Amino acid sequence: KLLDKAGVPGLYRAQGGGKVRMTTVAAPHEGLGVDCYAWSSSPLRRYVDLVNQWQIISVLQGTPPAFAPKSADLMAALRDFELTYAEYAEFQRGMERYWCLRWLRQHGRGEVEAIVLRENVVRLTEIPLVFRVPSMPLQMQGSRVKLFVEHTDLLDVEVEARFVQTLSEPDPDTVTDGGFGFA
Repeated sequence: KLLDKAGVPGLYRAQGGGKVRMTTVAAPHEGLGVDCYAWSSSPLRRYVDLVNQWQIISVLQGTPPAFAPKSADLMAALRDFELTYAEYAEFQRGMERYWCLRWLRQHGRGEVEAIVLRENVVRLTEIPLVFRVPSMPLQMQGSRVKLFVEHTDLLDVEVEARFVQTLSEPDPDTVTDGGFGFA
């Protein structure tokens, strides 16, 4: 809020309609329930934090900010951060998926239970592994199903499973979209 009140741009994280994005102007972050949100506590780990600290220091000292509004350098820092953060998030998802597959192998899982997310996409109940099951007949979103893990590939980070049976379906009164996961 300090930067916003002073008319000095910063690098903010905003969320509206479920989508998180970076912006140079203060905007609400619905997920956190705050008017604006900016990272600034870890300047050694994130360049965004360092940029925000430079901007905050300039306001507190009454000196010109390191980055003016609509500065090309500030926009470049924002773009660089978004690209780097997206790559990091993708790497993190891949690592989590890899370790889920390792867990399946270590625990000798053949039959597993899953929750139907949509069409032929499921999430295992024991671990946060999401994948497609092409052999699964149409199920209501939220149904519990039993699957048999046929194969796990640690190099491609893929899992193949076949549908065994439906264990339970959700209460139709709690399903809002017809229950088949179509948006």
